[in-house]
Amino acid sequence: MITRLRNASWSLGHLGIGFFGLIAGILLLLGLYGWWQIDKIGRVLDRQEALLARQEAEEAVMSMVDRLQLAAQALARWNDTQQQLRTRRPDYLIWLNQRLQQAAILPPHIDGVSLYDKAGRSLTPASHDTVMPTHLPVKPDGILIRRTQGESRLYYFFPIVAEGAGNQLLGYGGLSFDLLALLRAERSFRFVDPSSLGL
Repeated sequence: MITRLRNASWSLGHLGIGFFGLIAGILLLLGLYGWWQIDKIGRVLDRQEALLARQEAEEAVMSMVDRLQLAAQALARWNDTQQQLRTRRPDYLIWLNQRLQQAAILPPHIDGVSLYDKAGRSLTPASHDTVMPTHLPVKPDGILIRRTQGESRLYYFFPIVAEGAGNQLLGYGGLSFDLLALLRAERSFRFVDPSSLGL
């Protein structure tokens, strides 16, 4: 009988250890499952945040492009602009450097402006230092982004037609500014880290 009790106690000890081992295994599996679920949710949230950041950046760029198009329309409709293209007056640089600045038609962040003839050649003399290309690099009503000298310049080229003259093409206009610098300066982003913006 004593032998039976000794065997039973030994058996109860093993059962106790087995029971605690089973509980520990279940807790370990629950912990691993919980960690896996948290990791999975974290990855989903990271993907959603990346999508929201991309959407936020796209909306900011589209907003700037919309404002740029409005500025281009104002410049194209301005009588002085149309006169410059009609008559090719020798005072183009005066118009560009003084009259255009005084008229305050364009937002201050636009630091590149040029008019182009019907063939797409710039009216700006080659000797004048400018950020604008000497020829139209894209079809009018087109946007071009170039990365040069630490800047990401956005160029917008557009046709200029004579007001009230059957929409006769007079030439083209071009506007430019540093896109990334303006995005960083003007926008407060919720999902985008402004220092991470790049092309």
